[in-house]
Amino acid sequence: MELRLEYREGVKEPQRIARRIARLLEEIAERPDAPFSAVDLLLPEERDLFARVNNAKVTSRPSTLCELLEDQARRTPDVMALVDANHALPYRELRRQVKALARKFAATRVTSGDIVAIALPRSVRLVIALMAAQEAGAAYLPLDVSYPEERLAYMARDARPRLIVTTHELMARFERLGALLIYDALLDDPDQDKAQAPTRPSPEDSAYTIYTSGSTGRPKGVTISHKAIVNRLLWMQHEYRLTADDVVLQKTPSSFDVSVWEFFWPLIAGARLVVAPPEAYRDPRELLRLIQDQRVTVIHFVPSMLATFVAAAQSELGRPADMSSLRLVFCSGEALSKELAWTYETLFDARLHNLYGPTEAAVDVTHQLACGAGAEEAAETMSVPIGRPVWNAALRVLDPWLRLTPIGAPGELYLSGVQLADGYLNHPSLTAQRFVADPFAAGERMYRTGDIVRWLTNGAVEYLGRADDQIKIRGQRIELGEIESALLDQTGVSQTAVIATTTGERIGGGADERQLIGYVVPSGDKELDGEALRIALSRRLPGHMIPTAIICMTAFPLNASGKLDRKSLPAPAQSHKRQGRKPLPGIETTLCEIFARLLGVDEVNADDDFFALGGHSLLAMQLAAELEREFSAPVSVGEVIVNSSVERLARALFDEQAGEERKAGIGEALHLRSGAGAPPICIHPASGFSWQFSVLTRYLESDCPVIGLQSPRPSGVIAVCDSMDEVCNRHLATIRKIQPRGPYRLLGYSLGGVVAQARRADFHARHRDGREMLRLYCRE
Repeated sequence: MELRLEYREGVKEPQRIARRIARLLEEIAERPDAPFSAVDLLLPEERDLFARVNNAKVTSRPSTLCELLEDQARRTPDVMALVDANHALPYRELRRQVKALARKFAATRVTSGDIVAIALPRSVRLVIALMAAQEAGAAYLPLDVSYPEERLAYMARDARPRLIVTTHELMARFERLGALLIYDALLDDPDQDKAQAPTRPSPEDSAYTIYTSGSTGRPKGVTISHKAIVNRLLWMQHEYRLTADDVVLQKTPSSFDVSVWEFFWPLIAGARLVVAPPEAYRDPRELLRLIQDQRVTVIHFVPSMLATFVAAAQSELGRPADMSSLRLVFCSGEALSKELAWTYETLFDARLHNLYGPTEAAVDVTHQLACGAGAEEAAETMSVPIGRPVWNAALRVLDPWLRLTPIGAPGELYLSGVQLADGYLNHPSLTAQRFVADPFAAGERMYRTGDIVRWLTNGAVEYLGRADDQIKIRGQRIELGEIESALLDQTGVSQTAVIATTTGERIGGGADERQLIGYVVPSGDKELDGEALRIALSRRLPGHMIPTAIICMTAFPLNASGKLDRKSLPAPAQSHKRQGRKPLPGIETTLCEIFARLLGVDEVNADDDFFALGGHSLLAMQLAAELEREFSAPVSVGEVIVNSSVERLARALFDEQAGEERKAGIGEALHLRSGAGAPPICIHPASGFSWQFSVLTRYLESDCPVIGLQSPRPSGVIAVCDSMDEVCNRHLATIRKIQPRGPYRLLGYSLGGVVAQARRADFHARHRDGREMLRLYCRE
């Protein structure tokens, strides 16, 4: 019998296809009664390839992070280890600080198996606290101080930490969540050797717990053991080899698992760890300055931020920024486009590496060179491949019947190996759903990622998309179901849906421009206000999970089977003609055109607001870069955020009377809007910036002034003040300059709420009519 196949000229490897069809026919002929799920379509060379790729077993001495860190400190005690804007600690002093704080933890009965929650802004103290928690035998749990109160409270209730470590300024936010230890300064503990020694962890003990978005409507804690993260770090050191000459920039928020290798990899390898200021990761210009000033050699980006960083580096007044110190640049968190990788390679000499891994598998489990030879390997893929497994990890690409899929066929990625998480903290049913038995290795587990991938002929894996409603936007993992559940909890809402959609023109080469859009149907005749729902969500969800717009509908579109037809949900109404002042010729017209192109709207007026039209922080970075290219002059992200309408931005860019501090958005008194009367004075959170209060100008009367109180850079108020009273006194002096006499209206959240409360108490103590002199609007 002869089988003849015809195929298009563009079909790749027709011989492989023909052999697979022949194998299918042989299987059917030999076992005509067998179900399709029992048919084995793998060719012998494919089975051999998968076995070779997954043969990544490496045996090393069982160890913990604590032991690795201690060994390195012993080898290089006088080498500089840890640096931030205010401190520089050699390995010997870093080790002393860690041991002193660990003894304080032990004195509060922290021991093996406990969790210590760390609620500190990014600084050397944050790094010391993370290390000290593990030194005391506990796992650390990062509590991001930028998260809303409700989310932090849920995490604390769910994790039940033995101790919460925070600062005096932030204690009001956390004192209701558990026992506190206030950590305001580095420790001077001459009697530490007489104190109780902490319990050291074993390799099987938990090293850290990080919460991720949950499809059930609540975040879930992922618990990672020492042996899992040690495997990951030892592989990274073997693969990329840090030395004492390397400088690693720690800029990722501690609530994001990439931060784990940023914190610990340099400190087990004798390199220097430079801790970026709290909000520096949002500002590409600040990152450029840090890289140049600190001679950074290793840095990580999510691809969207890398695109913005590349654009900023290109737009340094037409001259590429000096990035010669960079040696290694890593990307992870979302798909890395080939366009971005190619653009990067034309500008920088440092090798770009693409990493992949979920929080449930100790940060990363695959790696791929994204440029040079790696780019050649990716010539026929849609994006840069996620690559091959790290040490002691295995990749299973399976079909719905848990069969291995052939090369080129899409399947769901399952992960196996030593780096798998212990599971979800206090949620065994969720653990059982995602961590399942490995049919290819007796007694082992697999983690079901939900990612759809395919094998390439060279043994690398290419990411194709998701099998469920989980998404990643700008590196942040988001379960749409959690947002929908939060919306459904709001009064008057009967149905909800959330999608991620793309609007506007892609600039910056490979940036993720998707935005979250929410849809709600009211219960009964109740009317719903989309903006009020967004404000309500902000009290429960972190900023990256708040939809850009919430659209109210009378009913959802359904498909033929009666299910929600997401593709038929209407786009945000951005294309209608708006009421507003037409732009003047010249700068305003140019700005309107740039706004429209970037935001994907048909028309922009001079009084339209960038953020009200759907802009967000990443787009603000791209807008600043676009304006620099257009006008050949530096434009900061803070300037865009503060002057977010066309007319205000045009005035700020070309008003020679505007002071440099106000123009750049970094002054201690940030005039968000001028006007008559007593302004609300908005006190900065722990980041030191008040840009985010610019949103108030959309909701207050047009003649109401708004002023933000900031911590000026580079030597911020918090850095140079020794106590909370000194911080408050300095801020009070600034308030008096702005407004010599009361009444005063103060507003703040996070640290700003604490400062506002302190000023209120001070006024009540000094003035009988204090209640009339000061109105307080504070979210603690």
